[in-house]
Amino acid sequence: MESQLSERLGGDVTIGEVAWDGWNRVKATDLTLRARGWDGEAGRVASIRRAEIVFAPTSLLTGSLELVDMEIDGLSVSIVERTDQPGSFNLLALTPAQKSGGGVRQPRNALLRDIRIERSMLDGGVLKPVVTLAFAADFAHLPDDPSLYRFTLLQTEQDGAPPAGDPIRVGGTWNERTLSYEATLEPMDVGPSILGMLPVTAREWARRAGIVGRIERATVTGSPDRPVRAADVSLREVRLRDRSAARALGWGRIDGTEVRRIDGDVGVSIGEANLKLAGSEVEVRAMRAVVTTGAAQDLLEIPVEGSLRADLAPAGGVPATLDAGDEWLARALSLTPFRLAVRIPDVDTRPLPDGRMRRVELPIDVADALGKLGLSSWRANLDVTVERTAAVAGTPSPVRLQGTVDVLGGRFQPAGVPVALTEVAGGR
Repeated sequence: MESQLSERLGGDVTIGEVAWDGWNRVKATDLTLRARGWDGEAGRVASIRRAEIVFAPTSLLTGSLELVDMEIDGLSVSIVERTDQPGSFNLLALTPAQKSGGGVRQPRNALLRDIRIERSMLDGGVLKPVVTLAFAADFAHLPDDPSLYRFTLLQTEQDGAPPAGDPIRVGGTWNERTLSYEATLEPMDVGPSILGMLPVTAREWARRAGIVGRIERATVTGSPDRPVRAADVSLREVRLRDRSAARALGWGRIDGTEVRRIDGDVGVSIGEANLKLAGSEVEVRAMRAVVTTGAAQDLLEIPVEGSLRADLAPAGGVPATLDAGDEWLARALSLTPFRLAVRIPDVDTRPLPDGRMRRVELPIDVADALGKLGLSSWRANLDVTVERTAAVAGTPSPVRLQGTVDVLGGRFQPAGVPVALTEVAGGR
């Protein structure tokens, strides 16, 4: 049985004790699945405290162990990532057999009562816990497909205590033949339970960005060779700060007719957002967003709407792109084809009623372009698109900036023109 399970799961399976209960029922304790190439406790991918298995005796004559019923108690899954090799997980070292026939055939019925997920880092041979989550589980076979199982998980603990916020509730299907899954996450706040399960580079970026928000809906699919193959996530009331965005896009302050580059964090508050991931392709849409620039004591809020589409394959895909450094976005956009569209409504540079100048900050390329148009003391809606097409013969294509200025009113005097037009409106 150990050898058949090892081949089926793509790791090394050991069973502590096996006892017969009747002529076709087996009770097993202390089952362990280990990843090959991982030493010590880091190699343990899963363990089961107790399992009761009912099998079809005639299947032994054909060399295929056919399970009729199975009950599992005390399932623990350990997800370990190497600190010195971000993205290297023990789980990914499993190489489950995909062939049909022979080996172990899935049970017609299965019952899973609980599951414990331990997330750790392997640092210099030492396991360092990140987060441990416990779930009440419901796991049942779908009768119309012999390979599919339906599951639901309800979080009951985080690090040995009740969840601090909304518990994780997730349901979906698992394919026993391919070990692939599809899961849907119910609404919950973004917090330690979710962030702790992220790969180390994404988790560190989220920590530095101070991201908070609420997941309204999330659907994720994956398999052992690609834990997240596709995702569709809807978010609300998201807030983060990102120095990388400030440096990648650049921001400028308009002082009269002068444009001055500014540095510092860019804070983003997003009322609604949607993130779609398919392989290396990413699409993000943000609605009811506000960008804040400047130091904490001198913030300026800029309402925006925007979308980003990018193929991150040239940069090594999503895992290689999102790291904790300040330059991750600039580096990714320097290599990948993308299209970034931003709308900034009702930008007003006209003096305040008391004569003081309004503070106006925009992406610096946009501010420079408006300065060259000779616009001053103006009010307008801005639509800007930044785009790079796919590389040609390995050489990245140039970035193209284009946009539309819907002038609602202002003064227009291009350089070299002696006459200024005032109360201009409707220009593009």
